[in-house]
Amino acid sequence: MSRYDWMADALCAQTDPDLFHQDTGATYTEAKRICLACPVQTECGAHTDRLDSDPDAYGRHGLWAARTRRDRQGNDPQHAYDHERIIRLTERGGMNAYEIAEHVGCDVRTIWRVTKAHREQAEAVTV
Repeated sequence: MSRYDWMADALCAQTDPDLFHQDTGATYTEAKRICLACPVQTECGAHTDRLDSDPDAYGRHGLWAARTRRDRQGNDPQHAYDHERIIRLTERGGMNAYEIAEHVGCDVRTIWRVTKAHREQAEAVTV
């Protein structure tokens, strides 16, 4: 018996995969509905946690076990540290967003999102 046998029972395997791997800004409403009804959501969550903890798999996108990448990162203190590191590297200068993403080990969109949030937070403080 393989540790992947549970995947045969996954409801996502019976639907359009694009529902679970959407472009930035799209909602996962339909995919979450499917995940929440899935009989192997627990196994999927454990599998996703294993994958997300692998440094070579950092930045796995999409919806897994009814959780987006941002949802999954929310409980990981390492990602908060990475955000601080991104801000420091951005403020120090000398590296563009693509170089910082490669250095930190994330997607360039994460760099843009983190720097935008930091900028908005700084603006809110000065208002």
